[in-house]
Amino acid sequence: MGNLLKIPSVKSVDGEYTKELKRKAREEWLRLILRTRETTEEVKQRIEANNIFVCELHFKPECIVTGKRKTLVTGSIPTENLPQKSHEAPSKPERRSLVRKVDTAVVEKPSTSSQIEPRFADMEDFTKQLDQMTIEPWQIDKSYQGEIRIEFYDKNHCAPNYSVVVNSSLEFTIFVFSWPLPDHHLIYKEHKRSIKYLDVHELLQTIENSRFCQGLIEDEDIMSAATNPTGNPDPNPVTIVRHTIPKTIEVQEAHFEVTLFYRSVACDILVDSKHSKESCQPCATASNTVKRAARKKSKASATPAKSKASLQACGPDKLRAT
Repeated sequence: MGNLLKIPSVKSVDGEYTKELKRKAREEWLRLILRTRETTEEVKQRIEANNIFVCELHFKPECIVTGKRKTLVTGSIPTENLPQKSHEAPSKPERRSLVRKVDTAVVEKPSTSSQIEPRFADMEDFTKQLDQMTIEPWQIDKSYQGEIRIEFYDKNHCAPNYSVVVNSSLEFTIFVFSWPLPDHHLIYKEHKRSIKYLDVHELLQTIENSRFCQGLIEDEDIMSAATNPTGNPDPNPVTIVRHTIPKTIEVQEAHFEVTLFYRSVACDILVDSKHSKESCQPCATASNTVKRAARKKSKASATPAKSKASLQACGPDKLRAT
């Protein structure tokens, strides 16, 4: 049995382009669902609560984004293996056409709710249109060969708060204080990581409206478990790394300052604005794991040593408890 996928619902942080896609897809979902079942009070309540799900087997493979959990490309509608009414009359067989068919290649149409024209044809077109946009306080940096960076700075740090890097294939990567969003992030999933069909203003607004993960609470257990970031960090989500952001240097200041966060190596860095907690799920999990290990170690140290235990294997706390 396939995974269940939830009916599209418009969010306040969505741009107008995404809202329209979700609105049309939702209408088509409901039309297909209510076509073969009675609209009872229970069904109405489930629709109002967005508690409607459809099996992935009713979607074409290109509509599904596979990650830790499967999601749909924005605007997708169910088109496969749809139920029919028991009393529905079979469609009449198509009459043979007397017109000779032209032998041409058939272009398969995407199975989204509407035919979407790309906003940008290529990098040159994207650059040209970007120059005509008003995106302040974001800044455009074209100094890197083969890519364009759209960056947002505050007054306190040298590194940009947000950086959207668009390459020659019109694929985009997002950094938050130089920390990259993980590949499975929802922003990437919803747009297949391509700026080609995306409203730039909408993307920037989504980033600004997201909440910044505050990482792990700084204490002795967390600091002792943290490591410095490297090119090949331990991929284990409970690995904790230091996220160091240099502050802006003032001429009159004689010292160098940074803002420091402790994060899971799998930190989401940006979370949905409705997320109620200060930290993302990977950081919360890493914190709980470190705390459990610290409590276990403390409990073991407070237990008296066995009579034949080597003194070299016993720490000061265990010796005092003996």
